[in-house]
Amino acid sequence: MIDETVKMLCDKLFTSTNITQHQIVNKLITQGNSIVPDLMLYYEYFREYINRKALLTVLLKLKDNRSENFFKKLLNSDDENIRSLATQGLVLLNSQYALQACITTINDSADFAHSDITPSVLLLAKMGDAALPTTLHLLNDEHKDTRQHAQKVFELVTYDKMQNQYNPRALSDIARQAWNKLWDENGAYHWHMPEKARLLSIKKWSQWIEKNTQNSHLVG
Repeated sequence: MIDETVKMLCDKLFTSTNITQHQIVNKLITQGNSIVPDLMLYYEYFREYINRKALLTVLLKLKDNRSENFFKKLLNSDDENIRSLATQGLVLLNSQYALQACITTINDSADFAHSDITPSVLLLAKMGDAALPTTLHLLNDEHKDTRQHAQKVFELVTYDKMQNQYNPRALSDIARQAWNKLWDENGAYHWHMPEKARLLSIKKWSQWIEKNTQNSHLVG
């Protein structure tokens, strides 16, 4: 039996505008984690993405471990935007499935203005070194979009390492220069280069990961 307050607020989502929907989401969040089971049940009543997104936004904000299996199930959704939100949920919960979810959804919900950026690309980049071994094999994926997104993960993670290593002064280009050198030394990978060149670069990056990260045991 769904709580009447939750039911009333969720029912309002069907007819809400963008402004009132935001208000309803905030009201749901203030209800606290006790409503999480009801929200997961109510999800099935929604068919439109805008309503499902609103409900998932509440679950993301509440960060309740009881929603882990729910998010995991949504990775099978036909809607790439739903899959992307579910992945964000797993990351927020620090789930054991988070890394693999990011890999699975690496192409979902690409930025319209920047096709090499997706929510999962950014989530993987925030994971730092931990994302590199699992992303490595995607650099030779048969799909160019996957290779492009994997390349962006490597670019973001390794550039961040250079920034942290050199801690450059304002307007200094030393980190960028060091990163360019690192990228060239590891085969100057680009997602549209011939496979032979991609494989050579992947081999170099694999060796680099072993020597320069704490994830060497995951490379292979």
